[in-house]
Amino acid sequence: MPFGVSDINRQLQARFRAAWIEFATRQWNRSIPQPLGAERIVYGSKVINLSNHRRDGRRVYPEEGALGYLANGEIGIVVGMWKTNGYPKVLKVEFSSQPGHTYAFCGSDFREESDAALELAYALTVHKAQGSQFKLVIVVLPEGHPILSRELIYTALTRHENRVVVMHQGSRSLLKEFTSPHRSETARRKTNLLSECRMVEIPQTKGSVFLQEGLIHRTSKGQAMRSKSELLIAEAMISAGVAFEYEKPLTLGGVTRYPDFTIEDEISGRTIYWEHLGLLSKDEYRQRWEAKRAWYIANGVQPIEKGANGASTLVTTADSPEGGLDMSVVKKLLAEVCSG
Repeated sequence: MPFGVSDINRQLQARFRAAWIEFATRQWNRSIPQPLGAERIVYGSKVINLSNHRRDGRRVYPEEGALGYLANGEIGIVVGMWKTNGYPKVLKVEFSSQPGHTYAFCGSDFREESDAALELAYALTVHKAQGSQFKLVIVVLPEGHPILSRELIYTALTRHENRVVVMHQGSRSLLKEFTSPHRSETARRKTNLLSECRMVEIPQTKGSVFLQEGLIHRTSKGQAMRSKSELLIAEAMISAGVAFEYEKPLTLGGVTRYPDFTIEDEISGRTIYWEHLGLLSKDEYRQRWEAKRAWYIANGVQPIEKGANGASTLVTTADSPEGGLDMSVVKKLLAEVCSG
């Protein structure tokens, strides 16, 4: 199946403007301009301006009150012009940023596809839509596309005002994978701004990715973990069929922190925040944890050992002073969480 902005735009143009394209290509009694450019732009086409430039004089109507300037990314509709005598030489486009004014475009604005002043805008790339807001956004996500990242999807999902529809090719688990750190462009960025940059190669089904040292342990589902203990806990959850998210941002009381594991039960509405404490023997680590635990409790997340059975529960496991992990404790807690 075709996908991508160019293919979607051409299919929509061919489907919904076919009558006008046919009418504009007639060689007799032509009253509208011929289709212009490789995308065959005609009367009624939705278009986007591709460069910052000025258009004044006869190319703007009415000139009075018009800016005479078009910015890259402005979206408009081809509105005319009609002629009864002679052939019209230009397309007239009214842009949403300047209602009531039309800007003229002619054949010289479409010398080559790469140099075209306008292109179809039924579909836009995420980058071209960035900074804009729309009432309804339909996000098309083909499976396995190499440029997809967590940041790109976030940008796409935040362009709507009322409603967003995601058309994703493949299972929902593939889409959910983009919450993982290894699908983040930021996490894969090679930088030594704050510390020495040490990248570790993480094998993938197809090729490899490189992550900063620290996220080097991988579950059987491909999620990157920071420690072997977290890896073992994650594998226990996977074996038990418990869906979880790793280091999902949590904002409570205006403060954002990152629980090790977040388990959300869609049926009961209960949320479990699971923290694994690996370095309690270190004073600084223990003090940070005590502050984080107090933050949980102050915001209504009660520890499971206090008999918590509300909408939000805190579960903790810890390594022994020697660095060991008791998996029988993990499985017991997991069974309690699942049965609760």
